[in-house]
Amino acid sequence: MIESPRLLTAEVVDKVSYSLSLGCSLTTAASYSGISINTLRRWLLEYRQGNENEDIRKLGEAVEKARALFEQGAVEKIRELATSKDDWKGFSFLLSHRSKAFGHRSEAEINRRLEAQAVELLDRARAVLPPDLMLLLIGEIEDVEGVTDDTNE
Repeated sequence: MIESPRLLTAEVVDKVSYSLSLGCSLTTAASYSGISINTLRRWLLEYRQGNENEDIRKLGEAVEKARALFEQGAVEKIRELATSKDDWKGFSFLLSHRSKAFGHRSEAEINRRLEAQAVELLDRARAVLPPDLMLLLIGEIEDVEGVTDDTNE
């Protein structure tokens, strides 16, 4: 059996879940729960990667449910206000902010983020690898992805 992280208690799961259900950020939820944001992110990453630990699974499921509850409540409130005042602006706001508010990203935004992450990784590699090894790495990337990088900075 996989050992449980010692800080991951039912109380921590409840506090994280409660905080997120109110719409708080992960940072706020972690602080309220008495754990570091890095710890919370690590546990959630382990959950997404399929960690079989029961406590990790419970946390991940609770976080997903809390976020869904907040989102559903926010949408219901906007709909209620828009309908009660016969105001199209509430629906317009909801539609125009849906992508960002609910975590949907355009393909262009995803590509920009991936490119920025790739550049950051190459910069990190450049800082620790000998130049000849870096050139080999860049050559492999170009062969696989058709990506070019100026290594003469």
